Amino acid sequence: MSEAPANLPDPRSRIFARVRAALEGRETTPHPGRFGSWKPLSGGATGDPPTGASSSSSTEPIRDGSGAPRDASRASRAPTEASRPTEAARSRETLLQELEHMFSSAGGRVVRVPDLAGTAEWLVRSAARYRTMVVGRGVPEGILPDLERAPAEVADLGVSLARAAVAETGTFILDARDGRRAQLLAPTHVILVRAADVHATLDEALRALRHDLPSALGLHSGPSKSADIGQVMVRGVHGPGEAVALVVGPTP
Repeated sequence: MSEAPANLPDPRSRIFARVRAALEGRETTPHPGRFGSWKPLSGGATGDPPTGASSSSSTEPIRDGSGAPRDASRASRAPTEASRPTEAARSRETLLQELEHMFSSAGGRVVRVPDLAGTAEWLVRSAARYRTMVVGRGVPEGILPDLERAPAEVADLGVSLARAAVAETGTFILDARDGRRAQLLAPTHVILVRAADVHATLDEALRALRHDLPSALGLHSGPSKSADIGQVMVRGVHGPGEAVALVVGPTP
């Protein structure tokens, strides 16, 4: 077998040369920069409509935990100076309401608990429905119910800790290091997130995590749903059919 001439470029160099030749003279598009919100939050991040938007731009009412629409006229009444929340508190409450609305609209459920003690109480009370569970590595052991631990592929319940949440899409950002099987295989998935880790947009959430990123992040926006076959919506085909988010922390 004869050898290639010594002056012939190697295959890798030839491929790159062809790519460079194809790109020569082609018009370039500048980087668009930071991506923002794909839609305005209900009432804006500080309770005011976004610039250029009317105060009635959102036609879908924000609902409370029972599913009933909140009284818009009551929400618009000006509080007394003594009870007026700070700008940060009003912004936080808006984000939590938007997160609850979006996640619930996708078929999930959001429960607010004041602290880890409240989280433990809720988990213990809800554990009666299950026999076994799998737990993410970041979940504090002291809050967990007394259920038998089982491999993720056979566990009834999965409990995970989210790194952050995105209000505008109702999305919880889960770290692969927490254990992806616990996040994806159990039929019921409970996600814990600190109220302080809820951000308005995906851009803001990712920037908050940028100094400690894992090999993969999971974006969970509700229970698993699919309508691939016959356009019939079925839950739990590719992941948990029930998703519950516990937002941990004091609220205004």
